[in-house]
Amino acid sequence: MVRKLKVVKYIDYDTLKGLYLKEKDARVKERLLAMLELYDGKSLSDTGKIVKRSKPTIERWLQQWNKDNYKGLIPQFDGGPKAKLDYKEWDNVIEEISGKGMTIKDTIEYVNTKHETDYNHFDIF
Repeated sequence: MVRKLKVVKYIDYDTLKGLYLKEKDARVKERLLAMLELYDGKSLSDTGKIVKRSKPTIERWLQQWNKDNYKGLIPQFDGGPKAKLDYKEWDNVIEEISGKGMTIKDTIEYVNTKHETDYNHFDIF
């Protein structure tokens, strides 16, 4: 049995369209366009084709809309992973290795040994 998500229509179509037209943030505007298409009765797949996103992405946006209305469409960035070394520690490392002709591999090994970290070449680039 296929589960079909329904759109919770917190606001009327014209109000939603007004939000879409006034929106400045491109990510939110794209999500509002998807909601407009879903309000029109389009399927998740058809909406995905219109806004050039996958069906699971549209489904996630719809779930966020249904849970938190407009606020659910605003991306929530958490700042990413925490740095293994802070800026001051990196400044010290740069000062310590300057002029020693170390390769990237040597530098990673030095940092990992001295600061007990686990950097690899993927973390650097």
